[in-house]
Amino acid sequence: SNETGSGEINYESSNMAIALRFGFELLRLYDNYKYYEKAIAGFAVLNRSLKNVKEMVKKRAIKFGEDHKNDEVIYTVGSGPSYNIAYALSNCIFLGMEWINSSSIHSGELFHGPFEITDFNTPFVVFMSEGKTRYLDERALKFLQRYSGRVTIIDAKELGVSIIAPEVEEYFSAIYNWVAAFEYAKEIAIAKRHPLYERRYMNKVEY
Repeated sequence: SNETGSGEINYESSNMAIALRFGFELLRLYDNYKYYEKAIAGFAVLNRSLKNVKEMVKKRAIKFGEDHKNDEVIYTVGSGPSYNIAYALSNCIFLGMEWINSSSIHSGELFHGPFEITDFNTPFVVFMSEGKTRYLDERALKFLQRYSGRVTIIDAKELGVSIIAPEVEEYFSAIYNWVAAFEYAKEIAIAKRHPLYERRYMNKVEY
């Protein structure tokens, strides 16, 4: 179970954390990863650090749901570890669960063509990671805030990832951003009156 005795989620044993831990273990075994101890220390603070994220974004998530409940399309943008979160929000939540047209765009590829879709009414969710690719997110965000009036920012730094050592915090950015993103997902489902687990095809027809 991913719940503690108090009913709270145990983020240290979540699927994302286990997958990340597996990656660090491989680095230790095969590359003698010099920041291994700092990475392991990061897992020890996840529960303490992440328990406040839901409350931090609650009002924003509710507003997001109301502001976007009638949108026919929402794009997601991200890079580094959080590109996977942009992909998951786009494909699993918006397309798969809420039936909203969507596409995930890598921050570094935004200017290779996708930015041409931008206008003041085009909605974007931008994920900001810490680490080596943050400058890509910042460049994308600067453009989108200039040419779209509907940009939602989910920033691992603001959410508290910097409690983890700077040498490894970028790898934890995805966990922080996903915890916040799922609150946005729940609130748009409520606003749309479309439960997250309602399906038309999955496990209902042959495919």
